[in-house]
Amino acid sequence: MPAPPAAAGPLPASYARYGPSHLDGEVEDIRDIEVAAPKAWAAGTAKTGLALILLPLHPLLVLGGLLFRGSSPKKTEKHYILGVRRSDGREEQARIEGDPLGALPRRGDYVSLWGSPRYGVLVVRRGYNHSVHAEIRVRRA
Repeated sequence: MPAPPAAAGPLPASYARYGPSHLDGEVEDIRDIEVAAPKAWAAGTAKTGLALILLPLHPLLVLGGLLFRGSSPKKTEKHYILGVRRSDGREEQARIEGDPLGALPRRGDYVSLWGSPRYGVLVVRRGYNHSVHAEIRVRRA
């Protein structure tokens, strides 16, 4: 069963404000998956507003643009799924949604993770990689 590495030492002082970690243990598996990105409502609203403004001025131009524009490519974003073995032997999953900043954990690294549980998986907001003494942060898209 994994235990915190002897050389890891305590968490940095800046992590005291987050309280105890929601999940800590050794990373046994890491995978990346592509998921559909949420639609940007502001861009869609701006395009619709512009079309409504131009419709009385150039109706054929607007209708032609709407009819013949084709489909736009689907935007995707990368998520990382971590399989983490806790010190009591249980394995749990954590998901990093968005762009990781700092050190992305590798297999065998000991990590402490903070986040919120969603459908049995911890969605990571921040973490600490004890093996390389580096922060794990997430930039949301």
